[in-house]
Amino acid sequence: MASKTIYQCTECQKEYTNWVGFCKQCGNYSTVEEVQTYDVQDARDGLKTTAKLPTTAAKGISQVSRKVVRIETGIQELDRVLGGGFVKSEVALIGGEPGAGKSTISLMLANSFAEKDMSVLYLSSEESTEQIGLRADRMGIDNDNIKVVHSSSLEEILGYIQKEKPDLFIVDSLHTIASSELSGSLGSIQQSKESSHSLNRIAKEMGIRAFLVSQVNKDGEFAGSEAIQHVVDVSLFLESSRDSPLKFLRTYKNRFGSADEVGIFQHTENGLEEVNDPSGLLLDDDEGALSEGAAFGIISEGIRQVPVEVQALTTMSSLPNPRKQFNGVQYNRGQIICAILNKFCNLDLDQSDVFVSTVFGVKFADPLSDLAVAAAIISSENNSVLKKRTIFVGELSLTGQVRGVQQIESKIVEAERMGFEQIVIPSSAKNKIKGLSKKKIQVTFIKNIRELHNLFK
Repeated sequence: MASKTIYQCTECQKEYTNWVGFCKQCGNYSTVEEVQTYDVQDARDGLKTTAKLPTTAAKGISQVSRKVVRIETGIQELDRVLGGGFVKSEVALIGGEPGAGKSTISLMLANSFAEKDMSVLYLSSEESTEQIGLRADRMGIDNDNIKVVHSSSLEEILGYIQKEKPDLFIVDSLHTIASSELSGSLGSIQQSKESSHSLNRIAKEMGIRAFLVSQVNKDGEFAGSEAIQHVVDVSLFLESSRDSPLKFLRTYKNRFGSADEVGIFQHTENGLEEVNDPSGLLLDDDEGALSEGAAFGIISEGIRQVPVEVQALTTMSSLPNPRKQFNGVQYNRGQIICAILNKFCNLDLDQSDVFVSTVFGVKFADPLSDLAVAAAIISSENNSVLKKRTIFVGELSLTGQVRGVQQIESKIVEAERMGFEQIVIPSSAKNKIKGLSKKKIQVTFIKNIRELHNLFK
């Protein structure tokens, strides 16, 4: 037997085999401490485990059952990311920044199950039962099929689950419960691992669906060990921004469905409201023609295509260093687009204040949104608009070329559905489009940024 010492960061719970003075994950100094020493067996040659003859024969993959019974939660955006609903014994993990709405969506899930006359056990280790009751009042939830318990003891929580035998149990949150069997502190890697494994095991053994809430570290990632995500069946992340009321529920892992789906919610006074058709919400124009300085782009949220309006304002600056401000557009990317327009379209943006903003502050993280940002700036600078209701899709290279073919067919379909008359896309995507002549929308191909500029002349 050999002795092994474990070290972990007290801020982000990153685990190290040796002591270090600087945590590479969270960037803090002198936060790595020795938390536990235990004995492990020297397994250089492996354990001498003898083989055991199996009692059943291996099956061909075509003979394996594909039948998966799901229960819809009643929350369409949550069902979307789960793959159609909860599977029996499924364990889902949800993370997000403080205030993102993890507890709210957990209570929405509890109410949906309760309304189906199913029993729910809500186990809270952070909030008191009174606090949960106040949130339930704000959300208009009053169903005694939901049982609420406050406890931070893993043993007590497991006992409640065995006693109540609910159809669904919710733990809020995973990193504020601890087992008395372990010496690690609350929120440590050891405690988090033990909690996730124990809750997963009891869910599988009793055939109960589970919804676990997780905290995040300073980098916006799941706190603690990555082993937690390996244990669960589904890993979700609720992304929010102070600049936007929209919240995106993203799938990081899904053993029972696709990991490309994204659910969209909107923050309201009563909690979270589903946004089943975000296109209508994010388009601020409903009169056909656009105003100067406005353009439409399409962002990809998983496999969903979402049209978003972007607005730009350019004015002659009286400052020595003209202002460049971008909301919803990455600052460095916005600067590059301005430089490309200066170089290839002779726009004197170096002497102008440039302000760019997306509707609701939605992030333009999709590279194919470059063309929409450029179109909005050109429209404002030239004081011109296009006659047709147009949407722009394309990525700008530093050489002024327009490129990009990712999911281009899906973007055209969404643009047609939303009633756009014209879509401007890269010439390189021409061979990727099926049935081009049958499209109701006019498809305009451009090779470079100068051709986009010419459209506004």
